[in-house]
Amino acid sequence: MKLKKNFLLTFDYELFLGSQSGTAQNCLIIPTNKLLALLSETKSNAIFFIDILYLFRLKEFTNLYPNAKIDYDAVCGQIAEISKLGHYVYLHIHPHWLDAVYIPENNQWNLSKTNRFAVSNLSETEAHNILEKGYKLLNEIISPIKHSHKIEGYRAGGLFIQPFSLFYDFMKSHEMPYEFSVYPNFTSKSKECAVDFSQIPKERIYKFENDCCKQDKHGYFTEYTISEISIAGLSRIINSGHFRINTKIFKDKPWGDGKGALHVISNNNKKIGISGIVRETASVELMNLWKNKVYMSYLKNHDLLHFLSHPKLISPLNLLALHKFLEKANKKYNITTDFKHY
Repeated sequence: MKLKKNFLLTFDYELFLGSQSGTAQNCLIIPTNKLLALLSETKSNAIFFIDILYLFRLKEFTNLYPNAKIDYDAVCGQIAEISKLGHYVYLHIHPHWLDAVYIPENNQWNLSKTNRFAVSNLSETEAHNILEKGYKLLNEIISPIKHSHKIEGYRAGGLFIQPFSLFYDFMKSHEMPYEFSVYPNFTSKSKECAVDFSQIPKERIYKFENDCCKQDKHGYFTEYTISEISIAGLSRIINSGHFRINTKIFKDKPWGDGKGALHVISNNNKKIGISGIVRETASVELMNLWKNKVYMSYLKNHDLLHFLSHPKLISPLNLLALHKFLEKANKKYNITTDFKHY
């Protein structure tokens, strides 16, 4: 009998969050359609976290600019299709969309103003209002779908889920027990916002109540921590070589066409010898055919492999690597991709 393994594919469905957002077609519509086709072929389930304030702002311009109306309809239509196909559509919020500037000339956005990058930058009243508006709009998009699921999960923009008290009442009132923001050992601090996941439970799926870093077996919420992959020594050199070959020889590049914000997810990397060690989030956009060995090794030693990925950053070779990985993993293990069946 095959061993059971849990494989959680999550995607932050969003544009680039810096000075140039990129286009909805290249960052969202095209790569997500490619992903949906792969997920259907491999009979895999996924969670898409919708950056809902983008749509909230885009809606403001639909009566003024035809391209904004085209984008709004296309993105809402794709979100509905994701739900219709049986994938989960959950909430994701980057508050600095409130300060984004729409650029009609190229139908993109400038999100350079980041003093409201996290919900913690807002007052409690502002935070509550934004969460409620986001929930209402996403629910309007998916509720007409026959047998559509409830919005039961959340991932914080930039992973800034602290302090959890800002989200507690909102998530409780809307019966949203599933949380997906914690990345082991990740810490980030700036004048705008901070997060500290340096002390979390050893379990990678655990219950909590008031603090997402403290396990409470009787807690209402369940945390699904993001997986961290370590690459060291010769493996690191080989992986770097594959990246150069794919980008320079095969001209592989992501579909997304924007520029990101300065905030980057990274852990406290330690050095081992000359070659060092790289710790990174498990992610589709970081996959290649050689690195699949690293992911298979991780899956061998863990019951949960949780990917945090972004359609805008995915390339054709990333998709090929994911396809091959799923094929191999399903042959070796009894893979469950629907987190509610873990």
